[in-house]
Amino acid sequence: MEAISMAAATIKSQSPERSWPTFRGHPPLIERGETLEIPDTLSVPQTSSKITVPPAYETVYPVSPLAYYLGATIEPGPSAAIETDRTHYPLGTERSLEADIERILQKVFVLDCFVRSNGIVKDRLLGHDDLDDALTFDIAETYSLSLSRRLDRYLDVSDEVIEPYVPPWPATAHVPATPETVELLPYLLGKLTHIKTIASTNSASDGHQQQLTGINSERPGEKSDSIATDILQSSTRFEDPESGIQLLEGIHPDSLEAIWFGDGITPWATRGTIEAYRGRLEGDDVSDKSSIRVVCNESPMLPEIENLEGLYGERDSHPFDVRVEYGVSTDRLATLLRSESVDLFHFIGHATPEGLICHDGALDVRTLESVAPRSFMLNACQSAQQGLALVERGANCGLATHSDVVNQQAIRASETVVRFLSRGFMFRSALWLTRLVNPLDEYVLLGDGTLTIAPTDGGAPTIYVLDSFEEPFDLCHIDTPILGNALGATTGPTITDCTFTTLIPSAYILPNVTRSQLREALQWTAVPILCNETFHWPSDVGIPETLLHHFT
Repeated sequence: MEAISMAAATIKSQSPERSWPTFRGHPPLIERGETLEIPDTLSVPQTSSKITVPPAYETVYPVSPLAYYLGATIEPGPSAAIETDRTHYPLGTERSLEADIERILQKVFVLDCFVRSNGIVKDRLLGHDDLDDALTFDIAETYSLSLSRRLDRYLDVSDEVIEPYVPPWPATAHVPATPETVELLPYLLGKLTHIKTIASTNSASDGHQQQLTGINSERPGEKSDSIATDILQSSTRFEDPESGIQLLEGIHPDSLEAIWFGDGITPWATRGTIEAYRGRLEGDDVSDKSSIRVVCNESPMLPEIENLEGLYGERDSHPFDVRVEYGVSTDRLATLLRSESVDLFHFIGHATPEGLICHDGALDVRTLESVAPRSFMLNACQSAQQGLALVERGANCGLATHSDVVNQQAIRASETVVRFLSRGFMFRSALWLTRLVNPLDEYVLLGDGTLTIAPTDGGAPTIYVLDSFEEPFDLCHIDTPILGNALGATTGPTITDCTFTTLIPSAYILPNVTRSQLREALQWTAVPILCNETFHWPSDVGIPETLLHHFT
């Protein structure tokens, strides 16, 4: 408990500015040993807050993200509760402890995001005035209070008041309730990941089915034939009374990524490994040129290669070094994996759980001591076990399949994923967005899903959604995060004169947009546009060629 309580040592402020990602450093790493040793250089501020829980992994691990953000100590007690100088707040009485912690962390964090507008950065979030009217305390006056006093006020806010303003959360991690998990916690706490424990005997197939996508999952009501129309008709969680801008719910999954750290591989979650997180922390940032190595070991898949070479190199603002090899042997494939330190290794062909198929046999990645690529994409049936071996041996992240896939389906899916990755979208965002238009239930993400292989053109990676160019039209603006835009970062629209910002990620509708407004915005950005069932891609800044006829 004491070691986990030291995680807050890297948070740089007790003010509401701690909700900015730049004020939250990576928590100190934890190594298991015989005795507790904490470096003298580490200290946490005295916040007068503590969280008491019965001393068990099943209770300590889930409360650690909240303790980290609050700068609270975790202490043993007969029951779970938050305690300040003025408040005793029981936990897990009306809902599970894990659900209670998630709810309170979201509430405290989001309220800090609104209150901080009275501080260093005068950044007013969409809905600021409406929330201020709904609260029983004054936002401006609350800014100057201590962390403990702010917490007292925040805990009195009802869930119904704050719920419309809570953004989709970065991730929910399912971790074993074992001593070894403590070394994983710092990598999760820095991203404010929700933590749920799983029994050590559970397998991935026993896990609760999670929502793979937001808008594309089953939901009540009539569904149209157009995914764009469905998005534009989504439920509204907040509407600005002056501008008519609607903040949508149900577009992103409630948690952007479910991460499974138990045994096995599950189709409903990223298969996380501590090796991947360690590699990200020690690895380099995205370089000025992205290096791609493509291996095609199946002749019927050659059409995929013809398209991919162009897709990787279509951005004028960022160069790609793309090299392709065909029909490689097991020895050559092993050499490439051991020595090619590329941003992305893309294998196209066949696989079994026992190996990647070559003309002279199969290469089992588990026979290699280490691999060099940062990430990978395995367009091959039954490749998940080989993908897991890659992240356990040095790769940070990758995509593979847990069952058979149809060639044409794999081609379409990989083309869309590649386009998103080449524009700076995270792996997890690329997979989620691709699932809007392609069935990808067979694909599974392995490692750290926040990895990117290329920079963005600035700001949060964004897509526009519309189902008609009949003026004026409603346009949905969907922002996705990148590592530098972690939870607490904000963004705003470039299409209208609105001065508001939203927390990333976000999805909102801008009403009454004209073609001239959209044309002007696209002159300075390279935003993919989802219109009906299809993504339209600009080669660089400007209007996608496939939509030019709407602007003439």
